[in-house]
Amino acid sequence: MAPRRVAIILSCSAMTCRAEVERLTQQLRLFGEALEVWTDVQRAWVSLEPIFAAPDITRQLPGEAKAFATVDRRYKDLMRRARDHPNALQVCCGERACMVKRREM
Repeated sequence: MAPRRVAIILSCSAMTCRAEVERLTQQLRLFGEALEVWTDVQRAWVSLEPIFAAPDITRQLPGEAKAFATVDRRYKDLMRRARDHPNALQVCCGERACMVKRREM
């Protein structure tokens, strides 16, 4: 446990406060992981989008082009939700199913 987190938890006198700190800590951890995934996907997308936008590549690698299109669509949908909802924590933590996972890239 991080020292700052321990200090916050210990300073709470009621169990409800501790439960809230634990819940928020978990949400912030998940949020950080989601931001890392979003950044990784964006970095890969910037490199791959021009390649898979080329019609000849799409014809030569139809399976890979389809996989890229799926990740592209999911990521853009997720980024639209994040843009439309200023509370990014809710976007990340409220709907775990909509997160783009590393293994799907």
